Amino acid sequence: MVGLLTRGDLMKALERAGEEDSTERDAGASELVVTYPDEVLEEAVAKMARHHIGRLPVVDRDEPTRLLGYLGRAAIATAWREVMDEEHLREAGWLTSRFRLLRSVARSKVRRGKPAAQG
Repeated sequence: MVGLLTRGDLMKALERAGEEDSTERDAGASELVVTYPDEVLEEAVAKMARHHIGRLPVVDRDEPTRLLGYLGRAAIATAWREVMDEEHLREAGWLTSRFRLLRSVARSKVRRGKPAAQG
């Protein structure tokens, strides 16, 4: 893993087409924000919010050029939905109240136009 080329990067490169000779490596990001397989999801989501990005490469902590996977918004939304589905099946308890608090904080920040997770 030496870089990441997103659809947005490609669109910007196409806009510059003809202005300069550039390669795919030039068009993509080479200073990547990454996550690791042992990092908790909450921290990965916080990184995404802090850097205003929607995806993170998952790399080996000891060998950071080794790509292990990819974490995107869809996977996070799926994980959140599964937690919420499980929570609805459980009897209300301390975890339910924590998720209610988390939901209310996220909703209030979204209403104000701020990212839900800020570090």
